[in-house]
Amino acid sequence: MLNTKNILVTSIALGLIGCGGSDSTPDTQTPPSGGSGGGNSSFEYIVNASYTSKCGTITPQPEAVIVRHDASGDAVEVYEADENGDIAIDYGDVATFSSITFSIGDSGRFPEVKTYVSVTADKILNMTSFPGAEDNVTECECESVTFDISEFTVSDNVSVRASAANSNEQTYSYGIDEVAEAEVCRAVNGEWPSLALVISTPHNGQPYQDIEVYSTQLSDYDFDSTHIISLSDAHLNSNVPYLVTNTPVFTESDYRVSSSSQIEDLHSFNFYTGADSLAFLPQSLPIYSESENLETYLTFQETTYDEILFDDIEGFVWMDMVSGVSVDSDYSGVVDFTVMEPTPFLEAAQDMLSGDDYDFSNTGADNIYFYFASYEEFTFSLTTPAQGSMSILETLNFDDVVLPFELDLDVTQEIENGFLYLRAEDVLDTTDYLESLSDWSNSSFGALYIAR
Repeated sequence: MLNTKNILVTSIALGLIGCGGSDSTPDTQTPPSGGSGGGNSSFEYIVNASYTSKCGTITPQPEAVIVRHDASGDAVEVYEADENGDIAIDYGDVATFSSITFSIGDSGRFPEVKTYVSVTADKILNMTSFPGAEDNVTECECESVTFDISEFTVSDNVSVRASAANSNEQTYSYGIDEVAEAEVCRAVNGEWPSLALVISTPHNGQPYQDIEVYSTQLSDYDFDSTHIISLSDAHLNSNVPYLVTNTPVFTESDYRVSSSSQIEDLHSFNFYTGADSLAFLPQSLPIYSESENLETYLTFQETTYDEILFDDIEGFVWMDMVSGVSVDSDYSGVVDFTVMEPTPFLEAAQDMLSGDDYDFSNTGADNIYFYFASYEEFTFSLTTPAQGSMSILETLNFDDVVLPFELDLDVTQEIENGFLYLRAEDVLDTTDYLESLSDWSNSSFGALYIAR
C-alpha cells in the first residue's frame, strides 16, 4: 500500500482494515450488485462533513472534498463541500470514492482520508469528527447533576450510566452507595440536555447471573440539589436470554455483553458487563422499551491476545470476535449471537500480512475495512469487498486533484508510529457487499488490532 509488508512490520502503530479492487487495479472485478443508482448519472446524494463539539454544536467543514476514481486509480472528478459542509455527489454508478476531511485532536488538525471501493454514492458515510479537549471550535460549559439512588442500592455492585443528549460522552459510576453524579454540557447560552439513566443491580444478591436493569429520563433538574430517583420513577426493562453459536475456544479471553438503544441523537440507554469466563456473564440482556418502536442493539464480544500469531511484528496484537443483533422493544425470543469462525479469519489475516492479496471469502465476510493512522498526524481507511489486492493503495492517485487546502495526499508514505486495524464483517443472510455497508441488524465480524 505503501509498501504493505514494510508498513506492517516497521509501523505496528497503524490500524488494519481491508482492501478492494482486484489483482492490479481497484475496479477490474465484477461490480457488486444492489444499491441505488444503477447507472443513473443524474443520481445525487448529499454527504455532510462537520465537526461536533463535546456540547453537540456542529461546525461545518467547508474545505472537505470527495474524489471519484476510475478503474486505474486516477481521480476523475472532485466534489467540494459548500459553506454548510454539504457535498452533492451526482454519480449513481458503482465507483471508488475517497473523502478528504480533517480530524481534530489536542495537537491540532490532521488530514483524514476515507476510501470506499466499488460503492454507490449513497453508501458513503457522513464525515463527522469530534474536536479534542484543546480545540476551540465552540465554547462549552459543563456542570454536574447529582441524584440519589438509595432505593436501588441492594448490594455493592450497583452501577449507574448516564448519557446526555447532544454529548459524545457518557458518565459511568460503579459501587455507588446512595448518591451518583453525571456531567452535562451545553454550548454557551444553549439548552441543558436531558439525561438517560441506566441503573443496573444484581437480583437477590447474585452479581452476574441475574441482573435487573432500570432506565429513566431526567430533564427537569438543577445543580444545587440532589434529585431523588425512586423505583416508581424508573422503568424495569424486560430481559431476553441469549445463546452463542460458534463460541471461540481460546485459552485466555475476556468476554463482554452489552445492550444499547439510541434516543434523540446521542441520548442513549446503555448497559454492558464483562468477565474472564463465559460462566460469569449474565444469562440475559435488557431490552429497552420506554419508547414505542425503540430498537435495542445487543452484542457479544470475545477479546483474546496472542502475539505468537504475528511473531515477526514487535507490538501489541489482539483480536475481537463480535456478534451483534438488533431487536424491537417487544421482542420476547432467544437472541442468537452467531460468531464468525476465528480460524479462517486468522488465516486470511496472516495471508494478507504476508502478501499483497487478500481473500476473506472463506470467513463469510461481506466487506473488509482497513485502517492505519499515525498518532494525530494522518489517518487513512479503506472499505472494500471481501477479496482483492492491496495494490489499490499503490494505484490511488491524487496528484491532479485541486484541493481547497494545502495537503500532500501521498497515501503510500511510510508512517513511523500509530496503529493498524483490520476488520472483516459478515452481515448474516446476505452476501451483498453494498447492502452490508449499512445493515447492522444481524452481523458478526472479526477484528485484529496491532499497535506499537
